Amino acid sequence: MTGDLTAGLTGELSGIDHLVFVFAEDCPAGEHPDLTQRATECRAYHTTPEGEDRQALWAQYAAGLSAAGYRVSSQGGAKVFADDLRTGNLAEVTVMDVDDAELGVVLEALKPEGPAATLVAVAMGGGDALAVVDTEGSLGAPGTLLLLPPGSPGGWVSEEVLDHTSLIQLCERWTRARGREVPADLPAWRQRLVGDLVATLTFDEVPLELTYDTGGARPARPVPYFPVVDLRMDEDGARLLLGNLGPTATRAAHLLVDDGAGASHHTVPGSPTDDPHWVEVPVTVRDGRYEVTVLGPNHFRRRYAGSFPSPVRCASDHFGAGDAWFPDLVLTLSHVTTVPVFFWLERRLGTRYGGVKSERLLGPRQIQTFREQPGARTHGWYDLSVTTSADQEWVQEYAGHLHAGTKPSLSR
Repeated sequence: MTGDLTAGLTGELSGIDHLVFVFAEDCPAGEHPDLTQRATECRAYHTTPEGEDRQALWAQYAAGLSAAGYRVSSQGGAKVFADDLRTGNLAEVTVMDVDDAELGVVLEALKPEGPAATLVAVAMGGGDALAVVDTEGSLGAPGTLLLLPPGSPGGWVSEEVLDHTSLIQLCERWTRARGREVPADLPAWRQRLVGDLVATLTFDEVPLELTYDTGGARPARPVPYFPVVDLRMDEDGARLLLGNLGPTATRAAHLLVDDGAGASHHTVPGSPTDDPHWVEVPVTVRDGRYEVTVLGPNHFRRRYAGSFPSPVRCASDHFGAGDAWFPDLVLTLSHVTTVPVFFWLERRLGTRYGGVKSERLLGPRQIQTFREQPGARTHGWYDLSVTTSADQEWVQEYAGHLHAGTKPSLSR
């Protein structure tokens, strides 16, 4: 899906005359609700990592822009920006660091709306993004990126993992679209982990028609991940298989695994369903029991708990039914006991989404399934819990948000 979006963006990016990047990472985004409401709110933005010289990195890239003939402003500050905006003397690329008072000057200059053919991005603090740690480096603390592209109706939400180098990647794409590309010299691990805002940008002027009660939720942009987790057990122990599969998985997904013995971080590259790449993670078993939680992008969550060895099995498959963009979640149930066993599925999104229990009774050597349709039922959201009569402490929980951008979807 991201590839399709990319194909359509080149012409649109070339029509942007100015890029304005404002870094106010010490200012909480929650203190500026007016801006948040009219922007695309990127909730998985990470502020600059501690000890990283962001200004030096941007100065290096700005030098490349200048050498390619682009007019760059990186020293003027908020007042100079406001004056340039008023006089029509805005540079092609403006980069500035501001405090809270200067941010007020910038926002006042952008009212009631930003200048034509200008993309504005304001990087702020005060987010709740999941920590991202790679073997070669880590992203910074949670923040919020507020994006105001020209022609966008605003009011959207994105859960794509981003940081300040995402804006460098966006600038690189913009220069390519304008025929004078300035390559970004970024570490490979950084480019694996953070997006380039392609899936977040649209230039249509038609807002998503929401015909249902949103309850304060906002329409969501697509994300380039599709994390998949399965729990396996054999005589050697318990282990997780981590994947990032399907046509929407165009960027690596970062997953955090916590089995009570300590948290571990895993970067899982995207791969096709017919040739999946799996990252295997052992699960600690203590006193004959296990409990492990997996967290990932776009509110992805899995939790598995029970006895080891386990008399029951619940295998998950997101690609057994439904379409590739909003596939069904199929849970296949089985057990190794000699008596009938009950399995119960609880939908925990509430009665508004049909939040009721389903039940299956399996005899020996029988196999049955539960099927959930997040795309059709809940605008992409799912929150399920499976329990069994065979083990009172056994539970498997599945939660997250499916959204590839081809159908209406809501944030929380």
